Amino acid sequence: HECARVPVTALTLAGQYLLAAEGPFLRIFDKEGNRSHGSLQIFKTQAIHGLVVCEQSAAKDLVVLAYGGTFLRLIRLDPGVDEGLENPSSTLGPVTCGPDWILDVAPPFVTDGSLPEGFSTIAVTAHNGLLQIENESPVLDLQKSSIQCLSLSVRELTRSSRCILYSAHLSWLSKDRILVASGTAFGEILVWSCTTTTNCSNTRSHIHHFFTGHEGSIFGVQISPDFFLDGHDSPRRILASCSDDRTIRLWDISDLPDHHDLSGGLDALGLIQDRETGFGANVESDATKSLAVAWGHTSRVWSVRFSAAEPEEGTLPIVPQLVSFGEDATSRLWQIGHSPNVSSSGPGKMSLTLDLNETAAFHSGKNIWSMAIARQPNGKLRVITGGADSAIVSHVWPRDTIEYVSPQPSKDAHRSCAFVSQHEFVSVTNSGQVLLGDFRSGQIDWATIAQLDDLRGYSTTASIPELGLVMFAGNSGKIYTWSQKGSDPQIVAVVDRKVAGLFATLLYTSDSDGITNPRIGLTVTKMGSDLAEFYILAPKGPTLDYDSRFDLKLPPSFVVTSALPVVDNVFPLLTVVVGSREGSIAIFHTQNPPSIQDAAGVIETELVYHVHTPEAVTSLFYVPEPSDSRHLITTGRDGKMATLAFPPTQPLHPVHSLPLPFGPNVEGLFIDRKTRNVMAYGFRGKQFVLYNTNTEQEIMAVECGGSHRIWAFMPSVEGDGGTFVWNQAATLKLFSTTEVSNTVVRGGGHGREIKAVSVRGGDRRLVATGAEDTTIRLFEFSGEKTGDDAKMSGFRCVRVLRKHVTGIQQLAWSACGRFLFSCGGCEEFFVWRVGRVPLVGMGVVCEAVCPTESELPDLRIMSFDFNQKSGVSAGKEAEFIISMVYSDSTLRTYRYTSPSCSSNPSQKPFQLLGTGTYLTSCLTQCASLITPDMLVTASTDGHVAFWPTTATAATNLYTTSSPPISPIETSPQDSSPLTHTYTHRTKIHQSSIKTLSSCRLPEADDIHLVLTGGDDNAIGFSLVRAASPSAPPTVSTLLIPRAHAAAVTASALMPISTREDGEGQSYLAVTASNDQRIKVWLVSVDEKKEGMDGVQVRKLGEGATCVADVSGMDLVGLESGVRGVMVVGVGMEVWGFDGLEGLAGGWSWDGSLR
Repeated sequence: HECARVPVTALTLAGQYLLAAEGPFLRIFDKEGNRSHGSLQIFKTQAIHGLVVCEQSAAKDLVVLAYGGTFLRLIRLDPGVDEGLENPSSTLGPVTCGPDWILDVAPPFVTDGSLPEGFSTIAVTAHNGLLQIENESPVLDLQKSSIQCLSLSVRELTRSSRCILYSAHLSWLSKDRILVASGTAFGEILVWSCTTTTNCSNTRSHIHHFFTGHEGSIFGVQISPDFFLDGHDSPRRILASCSDDRTIRLWDISDLPDHHDLSGGLDALGLIQDRETGFGANVESDATKSLAVAWGHTSRVWSVRFSAAEPEEGTLPIVPQLVSFGEDATSRLWQIGHSPNVSSSGPGKMSLTLDLNETAAFHSGKNIWSMAIARQPNGKLRVITGGADSAIVSHVWPRDTIEYVSPQPSKDAHRSCAFVSQHEFVSVTNSGQVLLGDFRSGQIDWATIAQLDDLRGYSTTASIPELGLVMFAGNSGKIYTWSQKGSDPQIVAVVDRKVAGLFATLLYTSDSDGITNPRIGLTVTKMGSDLAEFYILAPKGPTLDYDSRFDLKLPPSFVVTSALPVVDNVFPLLTVVVGSREGSIAIFHTQNPPSIQDAAGVIETELVYHVHTPEAVTSLFYVPEPSDSRHLITTGRDGKMATLAFPPTQPLHPVHSLPLPFGPNVEGLFIDRKTRNVMAYGFRGKQFVLYNTNTEQEIMAVECGGSHRIWAFMPSVEGDGGTFVWNQAATLKLFSTTEVSNTVVRGGGHGREIKAVSVRGGDRRLVATGAEDTTIRLFEFSGEKTGDDAKMSGFRCVRVLRKHVTGIQQLAWSACGRFLFSCGGCEEFFVWRVGRVPLVGMGVVCEAVCPTESELPDLRIMSFDFNQKSGVSAGKEAEFIISMVYSDSTLRTYRYTSPSCSSNPSQKPFQLLGTGTYLTSCLTQCASLITPDMLVTASTDGHVAFWPTTATAATNLYTTSSPPISPIETSPQDSSPLTHTYTHRTKIHQSSIKTLSSCRLPEADDIHLVLTGGDDNAIGFSLVRAASPSAPPTVSTLLIPRAHAAAVTASALMPISTREDGEGQSYLAVTASNDQRIKVWLVSVDEKKEGMDGVQVRKLGEGATCVADVSGMDLVGLESGVRGVMVVGVGMEVWGFDGLEGLAGGWSWDGSLR
């Protein structure tokens, strides 16, 4: 076992460690989540559902109880001498099996800060029964490493109920009494307690409360610690519950009246004979005692947790806070308040409120499954969540921020603003007043700079914070500048019209050494004019003088929304790039060094359309990398960030263009000085968002009301985050932080089931996965590591592709590795061009979309295969023949020519070559066999069919993953699509074929080995022989029934070697199923023998995968140089093959999965 990313099902903070459960594995991190200390496999196949800290010694040794399903196991962790430097040593006790599914385990009762004599605790089961869990040793001796010291015994304390529970929680009332809260599948909550004697020989149980009110199953219950309220002398206790009705409710359980005695072995829930089997019982219950009801989550709520602050010395415990998480992949912090209105509750009763304080959405897809919370020494609440996306994320509340609201007169609203430093900004009001705002003190301190009538009613601003300069203009055409050095505003230029926009950029002359000789490039656009003016300004004391000026003749209807001057050693003369409101980019070059008198020396050299069409280009950033090919990064209000290759003598062309997860108003970007990551900012609904595009991490989010307002943003140079100032509801507001909103302990992936996987050829380290969340993710794979670089180990997501609107069905890389093909529902078929881009990282462009052939494209493309023209290299023509099968039993074949490599710009990338119809069954798989003129398809009727496609291919040699193949015939491009008809079909499986893999025998071009897996739990090995495309092939099949215990959903074939006797080829076949088993088969093929006489199959080994609902697999390369297999489904996992070298010597290998 090499690596896994599966849902995180349990989290806990244990001493100096953060422990996380992924399937049967326990991941160990340091408490802050900055360093990995390795992992342990706790159970063979069972996922871990909970972790309980049992004891911690003075030497910081830890004993942790892990449970999942009916299994329990003790783990001892010893940090050793070099604490924090080495991985802790561990000892695992034997696995103990209980009589029923365990829902919760109470931590051992602690008296005066230490455990009582002996180790004993209580667990509650899914049928509302209690179990006593004891360590078989009299005392849990942490000085011993014997496994027997960690053995457990389990015995039943109470009788189980007939009704199954969905949730339960345990809380100690005393050493001999425990309180139980149970939530049922029918929306009922039962609160009861159990009292035991010293040796637990006798127990007494009583029902105290029976709550109804939820309109759905109870997914989470939590008993609060005792706290005190004003007006109440005795401590209070409440119960929180959550349900799939999306509500969170609070119940009063301060008093525990004994309603029913269960000591006689009665069924606790069976005592209520008249309750209905559906929601809303018709019996008397405690529904009227609901203290508060709150809505917040957009879907089902899975769990709630209380967090009580440590009371100050001499004070009583206060009302705890509540944290919830759910299916919407968010965690929410709730503040429980004491309502003064107690009349509705009656004398002595509580009246509480439940208010939402914060929503944290740091996971992708659906479902947060686990949480750990802790109070920090400074009183802040630390929340750590683990999701279905396998990510572990930590955030702290409240954050260290400056938040200030500055009231302003309603008749003098702020019109524009810009930052002049990290702590100051300039704002121009409606009356023409220029103000300087300073927020070093935590609030905005205003100072008046000037009163300018030119700025009445309208103004626009731009600034250079590095120099402390700001420029502003209004209706008259005068452009003012002001410096922090204390001068009055000076007129630096005058234009002949009302100024539409100012765009200022810091430049450096070619003979300068850094900041000592700066220049400022200022682009000025005018209302109703097709000319823009460009100035090069030089700071001189507190004022600015301009060195040169020239006009930019804009294209027709070109409204400038962004501008950027470029000067470096590749562009020794000035180049000005401007972006338009319609999404285009214009580039102006100087023929001669510009001067005040020479305005004719500027020419427009290029106009690039459709960069962000039809929305505005909001920002431009030039990447002066040390190479001949520079790059230009742009953002737009279409929600995308794009990168254009910017060679000095060639046209611009896109190398990256993808939508960001926020938007559509992406307003700007900058490069982080510490990490060199590209940071983008803009608006998502009513929030302003700062986002790291390289790590796909949200840095900050501010509720501001949306994008239609006056605002300015200044990135922080001291840390993460920045300062955002905006105008909202006649007030100026400010938010500033130097902290990132969350810390990623372990990176994740998809938050939904992964349906497709493809590993790029070559180093086989770049993996593409597609999921039901409609996204495609690119991962760089490396083996699991420990230490500070643990975040970079395993699967590291390097890019997220967001364009599909349906779940991904299949992915495939081209043989050259430059193209990725994807398909899904609604006849979606996309072609992506992938490559490395400076600063951006992995650059991706969707360069073509296959046109739909039907008026209502509701069909799903079930599978596709393609053949690539041989000899393709970077920059040369890339052409493919692509065959697709659809859910309506049709087949289509296209010729695809990459627009980036085509010599004819007007040529359409996709040309339909042929169509065909099978029967009435859905086609599920397809693959090219023999040559590109033969296609095999699989369907839901258990048959495979063979289709000759000779006349639809293009002349030349084509390659797949197999060795080179023979030439094929051609059809004219202007001919009508041909009709495909299958020549042969043969039945292999009893029902649907779920997976198909094939390999060509190296010594026989006309023979293929085909591996299939079906709904009938069987796998089939078929030899396909075809003398010519026109003749029906001969198919011989060896079927292995009951190969798995469930449907076979994924398979892979890997050639190993030629046998020593020279008689045939060896293959490794890997299959996976919904039974969560991976099996490895050794296949020997002697093509000289007839039929299946030359095929021998032997199972080498099998292993259990922690990936549920396996839907795909592919072969991957490992760092050790050996091959492995990657399995995807609900998560992803990599297995390596040991001992492949033994296979070449006559089948002597006893292989295994590791």
